[in-house]
Amino acid sequence: MKRYRVEVTDAAMAAIHAQARYIAVEQAQPPNAQSWLGAVWNAIDALETFPRGHPIAEENDLWGTRCASCSRVANPSSSVDDERATVWVIALRR
Repeated sequence: MKRYRVEVTDAAMAAIHAQARYIAVEQAQPPNAQSWLGAVWNAIDALETFPRGHPIAEENDLWGTRCASCSRVANPSSSVDDERATVWVIALRR
C-alpha cells in the first residue's frame, strides 16, 4: 500500500488550534475541545494511507479539494499531490 506524506499548512494549523481554543475557552467545554481535536487529528492521520478517503467538497469540485467529515463544527480540507505522494491539509472548513 502506497503511503503519502501529510503536510499541514500553517494556516490550517492555526485554524485548528483556534477552533479548539474556541470550544475549550469560549464555550467552556474543554472535554468537547479535546474530543473534537482527537477526531480532527485522526482524520488527518488517515490521509497517509487513504488520501482520497474523504469526499470532494462541493464548492471545490473543480480543484479536487477534499473535506473530512469528523464533526458538525469544522473539518479539515485537503488536496492530493500524486507526483509528490503528498497530501496537503490546507484549511479548516466550517
